[in-house]
Amino acid sequence: SPPVVTPSPPLVTPIPTDPPAAGCTDFAGAPCATCLATNGVCYSTMNADECGAFGFRWCAGGGPVPPTTPSPPVVTPSPPVVTPSPPVVTPSPPLVTPIPTDPPAA
Repeated sequence: SPPVVTPSPPLVTPIPTDPPAAGCTDFAGAPCATCLATNGVCYSTMNADECGAFGFRWCAGGGPVPPTTPSPPVVTPSPPVVTPSPPVVTPSPPLVTPIPTDPPAA
């Protein structure tokens, strides 16, 4: 007898069962029950967090998801860098004994 082949179930991303929120129609006029982008494309593969991160409208929960605001980076101040100044050297006047220009008197 021929081998029995059992087909595997199709890989389908589940679509939320809640009805789409008012105004959630894509560019072609079809209802969008997941993530509606600002260009009218309905993305069924995004979750609510991803949708909100892009500033798109999450239609499964009945309204927009506010975009997430990244936390500001934590800045730890570095200790000040102290560079020692070079020593100040003030030259001393030369220690020269003047040579008389007149011959000594005899």
